[in-house]
Amino acid sequence: MPVRHVNAPHRRGLLLLLRLALRHDTDDGTRPGDMAVLCHTRADVSHITSELTAHGIPLTALDSWDGKPDDNIKIGTINRAKGLDFAAVYVPHLNAEDPTGTGKETWYIQREYVARTRPRDRLWIGYIVRPTITSRRGPANQFLRQGRTGRTAGSV
Repeated sequence: MPVRHVNAPHRRGLLLLLRLALRHDTDDGTRPGDMAVLCHTRADVSHITSELTAHGIPLTALDSWDGKPDDNIKIGTINRAKGLDFAAVYVPHLNAEDPTGTGKETWYIQREYVARTRPRDRLWIGYIVRPTITSRRGPANQFLRQGRTGRTAGSV
């Protein structure tokens, strides 16, 4: 089963990548009714539901889904998806925080395991990765030093 990992610098970018992945997989032959967006929290479900419906993507909430096939992408918490399987699963991590050291590691790992074992064919995992400047000569500073010509400051 192919797993696609994607990174975005912020929520808006991650949601754009999610919409593109949904469109790509639909164009590639996956039925929308066999797709699910699974989130760690209800707040994330609410936020993503608002964003996707604003872009005309039809969704069915797992909380109210009766199990009958339809043509809508399913959306809900990872906990609600236990025991279900889908052709394609999308797991957007909207929080850039790492749960390590917060006492939530076990909870997070259990949810990740459930989410990653729901798809039959495809798994998409998206993260927010904030750009950091680690050194004076790192790629971020290199970009900041470029002028209009695209050359690094000080180069000939």
